[in-house]
Amino acid sequence: MKFIKYTLLNLLSFFCLNLNAQLSPKMYDYSGYVTYRVYAVAKVVPLSEERQLMLAKYFLAMDSTAKDLIKQNSPTAKLSNLYGALKSNRGLQDYLSPEEFATYLMTTPSCSRLVTAIGYRNELKIDKEQIALLIKGYNDTFSLPKHIVSEIRPWEETKLLEILGQQKFAGFMALKERPFLEAQAAANWHYIVKEKLADKIDSNLFKQEVSDFLLKRLVARAYLGERKSQRRLDSIDHALYLSKPFILRKVELLKGRQNDQSIFADLIKNRHITKLTSVQIDSFVNRIYTLDRTQKEFQKVNSGAKYKTVNYENDGLAKILSSGQLDLWLNYKLKNSAKNNSARLWTELVAKKLTVGVDENKTREGLMQYELRRLTTAEKYKIKSSSENAKLKQAALFDKPNLLIKLEESKDLTATNHALKRKMAW
Repeated sequence: MKFIKYTLLNLLSFFCLNLNAQLSPKMYDYSGYVTYRVYAVAKVVPLSEERQLMLAKYFLAMDSTAKDLIKQNSPTAKLSNLYGALKSNRGLQDYLSPEEFATYLMTTPSCSRLVTAIGYRNELKIDKEQIALLIKGYNDTFSLPKHIVSEIRPWEETKLLEILGQQKFAGFMALKERPFLEAQAAANWHYIVKEKLADKIDSNLFKQEVSDFLLKRLVARAYLGERKSQRRLDSIDHALYLSKPFILRKVELLKGRQNDQSIFADLIKNRHITKLTSVQIDSFVNRIYTLDRTQKEFQKVNSGAKYKTVNYENDGLAKILSSGQLDLWLNYKLKNSAKNNSARLWTELVAKKLTVGVDENKTREGLMQYELRRLTTAEKYKIKSSSENAKLKQAALFDKPNLLIKLEESKDLTATNHALKRKMAW
């Protein structure tokens, strides 16, 4: 017996320190499982010997019940329910006060947010009535339909807001989520350093501003509770965009994670195409901010009508990009259109029997290059209507491959013949 007790003591010491200071010697008369379960509570909640023994009897009874169910070959559902009760620890409410129950449950995985709020009772000044309501809400979760339990967070947030009110709810979110948000801010800072964008930026100020904004967004989203929908979440993100720190907007655009469909966001995301400088990136970030504000003001004045962005976007491209960068960007954006157009033209040439004796690969490549010049010069002239760009546009149109000239002549001849036939029929 002494050997068994000694072995048990060593095993428990592997999991925890100062076991003797926490447990009554009488606990060693129980199995390792029971003793460990009691210790898990006692190490965070002061328990007298009497209460330790009461908990030991509870865990022993649950253990015995499980063995009986197995011996009786009971349905799996019964064992699952028993295991669920043990895993959730809700039976401990008969032996612990609500405050003690919350203190212990916060040390376990997947603790309910309703119970976690009780753990912050001093910081949030949560009263006894609110504690009782939070415990009731926690117990109610075990009778919820499965589809709600599988996505329990919105339900819990609705309950928390209802019980705590907006101010305490926001305070709870700050206490609960601040470490995670600070980790996010730190990750963004590491990205900035890696991208060599950290010059003249105070790291502590950056992390504080970013975590404050992320908390603001998190609380605004949490206020929705069970009314969450993607449309509402997107609406909140859009509304908060104007208050987002500049550097965070820049980081999100560089990562391509911001839900922005403007050409400026596309340029930043694919900055390697045009080799954008840091100053140019900042200019585009500011342009996106101004465009978003302009769109909001336009919609407010014009009953929600959509603001046409093309002129503003063209102005930004013309002023921020060099002529060479604009060429690179337009080639990148219009390459697929040029390929599709050249494939269509080749099919028409084949149909008109104009490709006999020609090298298909060279001809198709020539058609593609012609279409790319035609499309890019036309688009460049739209963006910046200078005399130089007008000449480039005209030169691209006149530099037409001979096969395309023949194709047009063939089409004109066909059209003329059709017109004559219609005239003769008339």
